[in-house]
Amino acid sequence: MTTTRADKDGSTHRALWAVVLVGALATGGAFVMGGAPVARSVAVGAVVALGNLFAIGLVVRGILNGKKSRVPWPLVAVLKMTLLFGGLYLLLKSGFVSLLPLLVGYGALPIGIVAAQLGAPQPVEEEG
Repeated sequence: MTTTRADKDGSTHRALWAVVLVGALATGGAFVMGGAPVARSVAVGAVVALGNLFAIGLVVRGILNGKKSRVPWPLVAVLKMTLLFGGLYLLLKSGFVSLLPLLVGYGALPIGIVAAQLGAPQPVEEEG
């Protein structure tokens, strides 16, 4: 995988790992506090958050890549959102997950992104 200008410092990888860590901690806490059904909902929310961040990273790298691409990245972004909302709707409608624990798990996304940026190297302006 080549590194593009959008991720020279590896911040996307740090954010993905931070989301995994936050999601795992939240799932463990949910298991202790609420049992297996609550932990399952939190885990599903964390997995959805991780997949969403990964997909966003692909779309942003595709859009910011200076080369002409055959992939219609704006269409991919719309499909990603459709799958996200449709999948969450089906999970909630089926009763497989509960809303509030799912949202707690999905909270791994913003918390993981912020955590990944703590201590990250400061961006260096390129001359040219």
